[in-house]
Amino acid sequence: MIEGWKYPRWEDAGDGMWLLKQDLMLVGEAYERDGGVFKWHCKLSDTRDTNATTIEQAKAECLASFWKEQWRKLAEAPAPALKMPFDEIAPRTTDLEQMCRDHFNEPVLLGTEVGRLVGYAEDERDCYLIIHYPNSAKRKVVWHTCVGGYHWLDRLRGQHLVNAYNGERWDDYSRIDSVLELNGAPKVEDFILERRVATGRNAS
Repeated sequence: MIEGWKYPRWEDAGDGMWLLKQDLMLVGEAYERDGGVFKWHCKLSDTRDTNATTIEQAKAECLASFWKEQWRKLAEAPAPALKMPFDEIAPRTTDLEQMCRDHFNEPVLLGTEVGRLVGYAEDERDCYLIIHYPNSAKRKVVWHTCVGGYHWLDRLRGQHLVNAYNGERWDDYSRIDSVLELNGAPKVEDFILERRVATGRNAS
């Protein structure tokens, strides 16, 4: 239902008069005329009728006219541009080291593999994410270019959330983090920072 929208409700105004109100606005009315004739008027569609044989029939037909007009308006209205959480535009990154610090120890998708970001590096040619990949035999450390090909997974926090009986909370993000922990890519205590830029005679 549209936020803030109110259902119409009938109110007994006395003397056989019924008022159809949506919030505080009068949108219809039904009442008995002399001679056992029942009249209704839907103000939303400006439709009137005097063929009802009971007050309940007059109220039902008035309400049906109200809903018919509501649906017509909804069908003709332009579709709203709904904003979803994943529609937000990420700010441009100019400080690559700070970007890595912001995602320190997080799982990150690189191509088709998932590793853990543990630091930042530079050399004469490029800037890099320092990644620990899971490896049961020996920890695999890779410098991955900051140019692209990686995707942060922090938006998985809260997705498919499960509250365990022992008080633990599991979601898709924590499940990936746990798989890395169990397969040789645990969190590290300190952010790794390496700059291998040549100086002096060999500098380019």
